[in-house]
Amino acid sequence: MRRTTAMVLSGIVVLSTGLGDHIAEAQDRARIRHQANDQSGRVIWDYRDSAPGKVSLIDYHTWLLDYCRSQKPARLVLYVTTPAIPSDGYCDFYDPTAAPKVGTDLNLVGFLQTMGSESDLQSIDVELLADHSSFKPSNDTACGNWSGTSVTPVVGTVTAPLLPTAKWGKCSGCSADRTVMGLLLNWFGTLASQPSLANGALKGLTIDPEVKGGGSELYLQLALWMDMYRTSGPTAMRDMRLGISVGVESHTFAKLLTGDFPLISSYSVTPYGGVTYLDATRTLTYRTGTTAPLIDSVYLQVYDACAYDKTTNALEGGSFFRWMCAGGADSGATPTPIGAVSPWTTGPETSANILASTLRRRPRLPGEGMISTVADPNIPNPDGNPGGVVLTGSGTRFSLWEQYTRLQLMDGTTPIPSSPEVWSLATPTTNDLAADVVGPRIDQPTLLPYRYTEISIDYSSPIVTADQVDRFWFLFSAEKAATTTPFFGYWTYPNFEAFLGSFSAAVLVPANAPFASALSPTVLPIVKPLQLGIYDLFNASRHWGQPFYSGTAYPSSFYQAEDLNEDGRINGLDLGRMIATWGTNSSTADLNRDGVVDHLDLDELFDAWEN
Repeated sequence: MRRTTAMVLSGIVVLSTGLGDHIAEAQDRARIRHQANDQSGRVIWDYRDSAPGKVSLIDYHTWLLDYCRSQKPARLVLYVTTPAIPSDGYCDFYDPTAAPKVGTDLNLVGFLQTMGSESDLQSIDVELLADHSSFKPSNDTACGNWSGTSVTPVVGTVTAPLLPTAKWGKCSGCSADRTVMGLLLNWFGTLASQPSLANGALKGLTIDPEVKGGGSELYLQLALWMDMYRTSGPTAMRDMRLGISVGVESHTFAKLLTGDFPLISSYSVTPYGGVTYLDATRTLTYRTGTTAPLIDSVYLQVYDACAYDKTTNALEGGSFFRWMCAGGADSGATPTPIGAVSPWTTGPETSANILASTLRRRPRLPGEGMISTVADPNIPNPDGNPGGVVLTGSGTRFSLWEQYTRLQLMDGTTPIPSSPEVWSLATPTTNDLAADVVGPRIDQPTLLPYRYTEISIDYSSPIVTADQVDRFWFLFSAEKAATTTPFFGYWTYPNFEAFLGSFSAAVLVPANAPFASALSPTVLPIVKPLQLGIYDLFNASRHWGQPFYSGTAYPSSFYQAEDLNEDGRINGLDLGRMIATWGTNSSTADLNRDGVVDHLDLDELFDAWEN
């Protein structure tokens, strides 16, 4: 029988069966959160959540300077917004023509100048980050000496490709020459040309296209716009680094963007309209005297927001998160696939090894349910010899598998078929309990557990150069939401660090090295450390209990969701509101959005309260 606990906390009297235990446990977990000592060698993305609004732009960037002094990331990718918004101090802060201001009047120019002049900050590269909502064509308000005009890059007789109107192109009713990308480039070129930024703190521009599925063509158009503006725009643009974020599964496209010219024959640069930007030597038509790639940095999102059917309460195919469920999450908060037999709790090293294997399309992830097989010589194999096996599953969900999903049964520690052979799903199925796969014809009538590849990628092909590997950054998400983003926000910070250590070690084993410089007659892996990063500063602070801002108290008002009564503080009054809705589906107090107010929401509340 659960004991009844009474406690007094910040003037709130709590009397509940078992609830006091949950509160005490949540407080303990919040107190023992480890803090990061530094983030040296890593990239930190910061999407500037809660500023302006809960926090002023000046205060936010003042805290950010303190964070950088303390944590010293190798690179800070910082979100920006158009100054053409007549409220909340946007113009004062983001005016690209303004003189630098520091202290209580800090502006972006002053922030960047400080980053480039202080000895504690000079080693940190700063890239500015924009998405399609950063610079909207309808925001035509001028700011300072910046007129808010849009540019379309033209180099000689070559014009940048036409952008579709959705997201990055022109707005409905706007003139044809006003585009999101054109406004962004004009603003950034003006800022980069500031004499006060000659100290070199500003290193480049990165975009987050935020296009789901079939976005490669648009991504290429955007990359061409940026590179053509770097080629033809202000002189200060010549040395600027250009970056773009893509999903980890889009590695082939990422290699095109980061490849030196002339491009290898398997790549094509032909955006909308069939206009080619390559000449006969596979070099860009508008460039001379350089072999540099279109894009200098690709940020690979090693996660994918879950496709979730709210009617059937089931995850859909194409999500990439299950490898994170292999361990390291807080007790009771392990995100697992809907319908999984049990959570996988074998630790950060297992997750690291699963990810390393996935990047080389090797089955390593434990699957849901169990499988038996019957050999069938008539299964069509689009890759060569026909034949394979019919899978029969119990508790399986084959409908979530992608084409070319690979798998092996596991008889204890023995894989069937024997490694390196695997079975592969040639044609996706809608049947959760039966599927045809190609490969060795082996009868296995006994149901066995299995391991598989969550997504079908193989980073060894196409090949790259050793220098090109340094243009990739692997980003790991600290987000946390049970039905949409069950990522590392569920983990403790020490376990996340343990994962990064294990992953870094795993990819230095030649058999696990994701990139290769040759495929024939054998794969020649490129064995070198990978560059890693965190997405993003707000989520890392919120979900790992990290203050992150040294020297300045991390304000409780920054945690918007946990401030239940919106009084700018997190205290017993917010706890009282949570208790009042305990066991319900209150949209206010259900902080992790799993459909019920419970001890998991208490964890989030006390994480915020403690910091």
